[in-house]
Amino acid sequence: MTTSCTFQKLGKTFVAAASGFDLTNKLPPAQVAQIESSIAEFGVLVFHDQPMDEAQQDAFIVQFG
Repeated sequence: MTTSCTFQKLGKTFVAAASGFDLTNKLPPAQVAQIESSIAEFGVLVFHDQPMDEAQQDAFIVQFG
């Protein structure tokens, strides 16, 4: 089952809420690309309800170089 990943603009000039991602696990390359392009578009992304421990946060960050 594939979950739809979306970005909803929150501010007038930047910031978007991201949904449909599970940041506690390794992301597929297509989702990493979605996040990277959305950071370029919105500048700031908000991921709600993503409880992560330190190791999961480190693993998430590594996916982006």
